[in-house]
Amino acid sequence: MNRSITLNAPDLAPARPRGGSAISLGISMAELCGGAPVPTEATDDAEGALAGALPEERVPLDLTDPRLTALARGLSPAWLHIGGTSSLTTYYDHDDRTRGVPPRGYGAVLTRGRWEAALGFAREVGARVALAMPTVPGLGNAACRALGGTGAWDPAQVRRLLNASTHMGVPVGAVELAAAPEALVAAHPEYGAAHLAQDADALFRMMRMEFPDVLLVGPGTRADEAGLALAGRIAHAMDVPPEAISYRVLPIARPVERRWPSDTSGDDAGDMQNFEGERDVEDASEEGCGSGGDGQSGAGPTPTDDVDPDTTARLPLIESLEARVPGLTESALEGAARAQRAVRALRDAWRPGAPLWAIGELESGRSEGPDAAFDDALVLACGLGAPSRDGVAFFPLTDGPASLLDPETLRPRPTWWLLWLWRELAGDAAFPAHAATVEPMPPAGVHACVSTRGDGHPGFCHLVVNASGTDALSTALPGPALRFTLTGRGEATLLNGEPLELAGGQPPTVAPLGAREPTGTIELPPASVTFLLMGRS
Repeated sequence: MNRSITLNAPDLAPARPRGGSAISLGISMAELCGGAPVPTEATDDAEGALAGALPEERVPLDLTDPRLTALARGLSPAWLHIGGTSSLTTYYDHDDRTRGVPPRGYGAVLTRGRWEAALGFAREVGARVALAMPTVPGLGNAACRALGGTGAWDPAQVRRLLNASTHMGVPVGAVELAAAPEALVAAHPEYGAAHLAQDADALFRMMRMEFPDVLLVGPGTRADEAGLALAGRIAHAMDVPPEAISYRVLPIARPVERRWPSDTSGDDAGDMQNFEGERDVEDASEEGCGSGGDGQSGAGPTPTDDVDPDTTARLPLIESLEARVPGLTESALEGAARAQRAVRALRDAWRPGAPLWAIGELESGRSEGPDAAFDDALVLACGLGAPSRDGVAFFPLTDGPASLLDPETLRPRPTWWLLWLWRELAGDAAFPAHAATVEPMPPAGVHACVSTRGDGHPGFCHLVVNASGTDALSTALPGPALRFTLTGRGEATLLNGEPLELAGGQPPTVAPLGAREPTGTIELPPASVTFLLMGRS
């Protein structure tokens, strides 16, 4: 099958700066606290189930490990997000009053020593701290009620934590209420969107009065149909809107088989038809990577002056990103961009101009297989441009099968190497997606975007994803280029055909790893991600 593209040398101004805040990291409260969950005294079975979200046994993450610190610092993260489902029921005990036994309604205890370790890690890697606050329906806290909340969170806990952080020299930079709203509502049917909004309003009022420099973030729902519906109801009920709109993107569980074989007869022919259709150029200019369309690339509704409970009925419906899909379909590769379009529509109707925080889910799975890890890199590469253009994208560092590092060995997974190259090679200003290629729509399974260079030299950095598992991609270059092609082989990540390895626990120097290509046509291998550095023509 003849698959080819021709790259552009853009002659227009970059679309907008990324602001250097694209890449950020996440750790879960379960990683931070570790240990075995202690049964709570809660009588509500659902409440107890939430507390039981912690693993049966877990060794706390060693945040002083030099290798962990070096690899996190290598991505120059803007933020360190501490959350996960376990944060909903974590009690902050900085003077050992609880003796390690969580109070009623809580499921874990965060000690002063572990919090100091988290802040020290953030300081070492140069990241600001973003924190998800515990939310316990039925807690009955009188101080929370006095602020207008339902009593589900403890203002004294918040003050103690934030004041201690400031005293330790690493102030908390952002807070959100309830890291997993869907889990909270599912566990407590009596606690719905209106209650979440009421408690978020109370928290945000307190923060504005007592901690005015802290960024207010929410609502943190998943970017699927049910999550967006919940977000719309929360938005309608809130009086104090967040300053950044957070949402959660789940890793896609998928088998190893890839799409787009050269023979499109039989069953695959029908699948290929789903990728045909015109792509709206204006919509494409708002995304990071241009691609073959999947028939779902609409820009969303026209913003309104108010948000009502039915807002999400007008949003583009997107399939749950945790649904199993038959291989790396275009729908899977477009997941991050499509999720952002839907959330952006809600944002524009509720809080126009607010940055978007795309937070990678910390506690969900994906399929196993020899290519699964590099499949994650292919999906991530297709979505890199989208989150970075409107705010911040968070990635789990060591928690879960989709984390950047293997939690046992701290070996970098393909996604870490991809983000490292992105940080090293791509500049802070992106061009519209339609400027990447001469073709208005690249072949199915091909994604391309272009930005300024990140190495200080004038010119462009093209990112080209060839997600086909069988076919190479002929790529015509507008000028000489320095090529960096990532592929996978079992557990190894290859750069230009050679295994990537750390040097003394540190990332290598990137410039000598590039391969020089003259003007002309080059072949990009199947299942690959390629960065091409070019000068101005």
